[in-house]
Amino acid sequence: MEIRNIQKTGGSSYTITLPKEWIKNQGLSEKNQLEMFSQKNGQLHIRPHKQNVPSKTSIIIDHLSHVQIIREIIAFYLSGVSEISVHVSESFTYEQRSLIREVSYKLIGFELFDEDSKKLTIKNVSNNTIPVSEYVNKMIKIVESMYQDMESMLFLNNKKLAKDIVGRDVEVDRIQLAIAREFNALLHALLPEESSNLTLSERHYYVLVAIRLERIADHIAKIADSFLQLKEKGQFCLIKPEKDIITRVHKDLIECGHIIGDLDKRRAHQLLDIYDPVGKNGFINKKVVNKFTINIVIEDSLIRIKSYIKNIAEETINYSAINQMQPFV
Repeated sequence: MEIRNIQKTGGSSYTITLPKEWIKNQGLSEKNQLEMFSQKNGQLHIRPHKQNVPSKTSIIIDHLSHVQIIREIIAFYLSGVSEISVHVSESFTYEQRSLIREVSYKLIGFELFDEDSKKLTIKNVSNNTIPVSEYVNKMIKIVESMYQDMESMLFLNNKKLAKDIVGRDVEVDRIQLAIAREFNALLHALLPEESSNLTLSERHYYVLVAIRLERIADHIAKIADSFLQLKEKGQFCLIKPEKDIITRVHKDLIECGHIIGDLDKRRAHQLLDIYDPVGKNGFINKKVVNKFTINIVIEDSLIRIKSYIKNIAEETINYSAINQMQPFV
């Protein structure tokens, strides 16, 4: 760390010299421009002004599997580019074209353009920047509603609810990808930092929360999907302790929503105080109770959901400590 003096120049201007080593490492020279951002926590961020940042990319998918194509497109979306061109040497197969359409639906703000036999282009058509906190609050509401319907599905043996739950998981995935994309774009200076009044640490908190919420949604959808695979009603039943656990996790998830929405580390502490002494979270021992396969899936997913709820509570406490937003008294 270096300490440098502030110099006064003229009547109302102040200057400070920049380290020569930093200038060289950034590839800067005289008359190059810098970007400066004043944060609400009092910090001043300085970085080179990046002009003509590449915003387009191309992928050749001739030798890629379907899973690899999905990974490549999502990776470039997360990097912050505004246009992704997908190419083949001969012509797209029906399966490839359908796959690219399906992936593009998951990318909020992006649509397919310029379709021909050898090229498909996915472009960013959205200029609206929704605050990341609003995105996360939307995720919370979707995940809570998914869990509530999962509870009704299991208690009432309702397969119609199961299909709807699986469908809503896609929307949670889309929001989580959009949050990650914005964060990565800010890190790589593809978006102006003043586009939001949140600090980088605040954005990072919401990115971590979004990841946990997306995984909770995945496990709710996993339970719903397993329920859809049942052929007969006799393949599934719940005993009272299992129902009690499902209900308890639902209450914990609702409490988690309050913790995130209010950035309430006191409630986060209270939730963790309940979780920590429980050990294995009080779940039924598989060795003692004869269970169907779906019961084991339910138990495993609920354990993981509780783990992600615990992670969110811990992240809220860590975030509050860094930003000193809500002193614990």
